[in-house]
Amino acid sequence: MPAAALGTAEWYRHFGTVDAPGSSPCYADWSLHIADDPELIARIDQWPYKKRQPLLMLAATRFLGANVSPYPEFRRFLDEHWAEVSRTVMSRATQTNEVGRCATLLPSFGAIAATEGRPLALIEVGASAGLALFPDRYSYEFDDGVTVTRLGPGGSGGLPEPPAPALPDSGPGSPARRLA
Repeated sequence: MPAAALGTAEWYRHFGTVDAPGSSPCYADWSLHIADDPELIARIDQWPYKKRQPLLMLAATRFLGANVSPYPEFRRFLDEHWAEVSRTVMSRATQTNEVGRCATLLPSFGAIAATEGRPLALIEVGASAGLALFPDRYSYEFDDGVTVTRLGPGGSGGLPEPPAPALPDSGPGSPARRLA
């Protein structure tokens, strides 16, 4: 079921029973306890919907120093550090297999390509299904609090249309042919 269709307690329960058990027994346990903690759910419900994500809240607590521990100790940590947890949650976002992560790479890629005087070739090793291989095909906004710089493909913000890659063709046994 999509997260948007779930209430906060159900979202945490789903995360604790479906998403977290295979990768974090601790997060699974904490999420199930949070789902059954109406006072804590009421606090989490004060945040905007997209900030209520179990992974974001749990990662914020670990970032702030919460130990992997039984739930009562974790709950005490939340009570003692709630203001900091809220500030961290409100200033952060999770980033999974989405093209948004390319925004942090694009300035460096541009500087390298400009220094070398030629386009870059990227190889992706990871689980993002190749989405990070095309940073020049997406639009970006960089906001420093004073100005907003927008970059987009095909001249809409200064990013040139990339050339099509040329694959060597050395006959039927070439790597390019085997991969095609």
